[in-house]
Amino acid sequence: MDGADGVAGVIPASVGVGLRTPHMAEVLETRPAIGWFEVHSENYIGGGPQLGRLLSIRRDYALSLHGVGLSLGTAEGLDRAHLARLKELIEKTEPFLVSEHLSWSVTEGTYLNDLLPLPYTEETLDVVSRNVSLMQETLGRRILVENPSAYLRFRNSTIPEAEFLAELVRRTGCGLLCDVNNIYVSCTNLEEDAPAYLEALPPQAVGEIHLAGHFRGERRGRPLLIDDHGSSVAAEVWALYRAALERMGPVPSLVEWDKNLPTWPVLLAEARAAERVAASTTWPMPALSELQRDFCRALLEGEQASVAPLVLADGLAVEERLAVYRNNVLSSLTAVLKETFPVVCRLVDERFFGYAAHEFLRAHPPERPCLAEYGGRFPDFLAAFAPCRELIYLPDVARLEWLMHAAAYAADVPALLPQSLHGIAPQDTPRLVFGLHASLGLIASPWPIDCIWRANRPGAASEEEIDLAVGAVWLEVRRSGDAVVLRALSAATFAFRQALRDDKTLDAATEAAVTEDRGFDLAANFADLFREGAVIAYTLALPAPEGALS
Repeated sequence: MDGADGVAGVIPASVGVGLRTPHMAEVLETRPAIGWFEVHSENYIGGGPQLGRLLSIRRDYALSLHGVGLSLGTAEGLDRAHLARLKELIEKTEPFLVSEHLSWSVTEGTYLNDLLPLPYTEETLDVVSRNVSLMQETLGRRILVENPSAYLRFRNSTIPEAEFLAELVRRTGCGLLCDVNNIYVSCTNLEEDAPAYLEALPPQAVGEIHLAGHFRGERRGRPLLIDDHGSSVAAEVWALYRAALERMGPVPSLVEWDKNLPTWPVLLAEARAAERVAASTTWPMPALSELQRDFCRALLEGEQASVAPLVLADGLAVEERLAVYRNNVLSSLTAVLKETFPVVCRLVDERFFGYAAHEFLRAHPPERPCLAEYGGRFPDFLAAFAPCRELIYLPDVARLEWLMHAAAYAADVPALLPQSLHGIAPQDTPRLVFGLHASLGLIASPWPIDCIWRANRPGAASEEEIDLAVGAVWLEVRRSGDAVVLRALSAATFAFRQALRDDKTLDAATEAAVTEDRGFDLAANFADLFREGAVIAYTLALPAPEGALS
């Protein structure tokens, strides 16, 4: 399941705004400098021209989908048709976050267009957990659940709302969307402690923060705040936002403004105010393991993750400081791959090789510090790498180069002498299983990759044109002394040695060879193995049970 993490181009501490229809034309025309946009899913599920405009914006900005109609708290279960349509929208828009509300709006076939309150009980927790799990399984990703604004509480609620959300996270693995305006509105209306509510949320689960304005009213001498998203953010909410950032660290933040919609410059100014608060916030230092994980992502994937806000700029942009480490890692690993696959590099040119290498490094970074062992997955990566599709022989050339590289670094092991087999009874000979030297590698290809390799290896001056239609080749790579030797084999000898390499018995290997050539000379091939020092060990396979089919 995908995480609710940022995507390329989105710094977790960046600020976005809720995108509403009246602002779309100006956004498309001016392409403002803003972190990302969020839209209500239900406004685009139906498609039409509005979705087309959204997709135009999506090409330049990261996007979050914020649902208001799925009714996560409904006891009747989720509307699977609506969920399927949401999945289609997600596939079209590729949002980096998907969120919904801790509320309900559907009962007995009636949809009530509001985010209605839930009693926080064990029954409700079971219902919401079941619905969140279904949503995540259907979408194939983690979602964020937003705390609602509240104007009442039920007498039989037994679980505080923040604890309810924390348990929901534990049961389902979902994340949280922390709406600090909703916290302030609810706690004011219900006479609860907003900072204490904030402290009760699991900070590691928060994947987004919402900011918005509210209407301040009064009933019977008591304050009654309405979460109407119709004004600028209140001072008390700004203070709570800073506290949230200090506790939860750098996560994407969004300014919502849905009613009394201001002009675009006013909304952008509100986002800039949020950016200033974020920039002046002292972030909590994560655990060392989390910091190292995020630093790794910043270097390999180009995502600043949670690292950038933790780094002092000291007169130089944080991104430039991180780029020093990123360039060190990528350039050194690219050099390792270039040294291992010089023919591949020459065939595609250095610039393209660098591009392919960087993509490979992001997908398959080294797992161990011995870099001579790094790169074995590069040939299969090239086979699946779309820009290489027309170079149909390239993956096999890379496989050949990897075998030659591996042969050069294979450990030295004493060869087995033929007389070691003198104690084997003739009737047991078919059950022999040989261990071959680690430097011996085999590759079959429909392309003349040996000719391609020889014509393009370092120092080769040949401009010979290779005819790809000459037919298949069966090749062996092994180390002889300090040199790595490449030679062509017959199909039968290749089948024989490949079967032995695959730990098949001598009898099975012989059968594989005879299948290729009924005139296969077992004695000569057997003697060649020992003459070349290719055999380093042997065992006897268990005899087949009596009556078993061979």
